[in-house]
Amino acid sequence: MNPITMRDVEDLSFSMMPQDQGQIVENSYAVDWERGILVHRRLDRSDMELTFFRAAIDEDNDRNFEPQNGVLPATDGEWLPMWRLDASEYRIAFPMESGEWDVVDTFTAESDDAANEYAEENYSDKEWFVINSEGKNINGGE
Repeated sequence: MNPITMRDVEDLSFSMMPQDQGQIVENSYAVDWERGILVHRRLDRSDMELTFFRAAIDEDNDRNFEPQNGVLPATDGEWLPMWRLDASEYRIAFPMESGEWDVVDTFTAESDDAANEYAEENYSDKEWFVINSEGKNINGGE
């Protein structure tokens, strides 16, 4: 599965399946064929909690995406929360005024040193931070 960021998700068009229309919990879906990812957006209208999940699209899929007709592409593997990272995954991020991270890249590396090396090679023109799978900045700062 290729990486996808929340910035990428903002550009996707979400559609609901017929059985999800008019429910308190709104489930809608979008597909990113380039990355091979199906994104599930879940909005609980009782408390306005919004969560996103992603799943890899089965490579043998016929690329059929018609949620309005109850048809989603077959997925390969489990649904993962968008903010969950596997142990070997890292993020390149820049701090925003709000204190949140603006994540611009997600990648895998064998160690913290290798992750920092990747950042130096690919983001040498900016003041970047490398965030590990625990959400901690591994190259200094807060």
